[in-house]
Amino acid sequence: LELENQLQTLIQEDPDQKGQWEFQLGLHFFDANRPDLARPLLSGAGIRETEDADLLAESWTALMDLDLPDQAVIAQRRLIELEPDIAVHRERLMTLQAWRNDEAGFRSTVKGTLEDADILEIPETVRDQLRRHHSASWWRSISTGIGSGGRIASAKALSLLESWERDSLAGEPSELWQLWAR
Repeated sequence: LELENQLQTLIQEDPDQKGQWEFQLGLHFFDANRPDLARPLLSGAGIRETEDADLLAESWTALMDLDLPDQAVIAQRRLIELEPDIAVHRERLMTLQAWRNDEAGFRSTVKGTLEDADILEIPETVRDQLRRHHSASWWRSISTGIGSGGRIASAKALSLLESWERDSLAGEPSELWQLWAR
């Protein structure tokens, strides 16, 4: 109760940090098994304002348990900004993007992770897996367009195929698959 009162006071007295204090109060309510009070506070803009990486990392369980995947994505992106050299933040973001079928976001995160692979000390075997996931993501997007039928879907699939060919991780689509897809 004391922490709750302190955070409520800070919310009132420190408007510049209001979002962060609300976010922290939401996590406190979650820890106190009060999801009814936690959810609205964790749904707010406080995630973007939070400078405390430990607090953001701690929020993973709460945001996932409360079914707030949009906020979990924001938290992971914020963590990557604050701690770009910690691989687990990117891993969680990729997991969320894959779970939400955000193929373009997933590919972007994989590509950024591969670009920072030396800094993140990612072993070559994991880099190869990421490249394969990147390639599979392109094919999921392309095959959705092909499978949907119709001119618009087919045009979108061709556009995606051309984008994949220009991607800096190019070399992935084999010529036979490209011919088949066209």
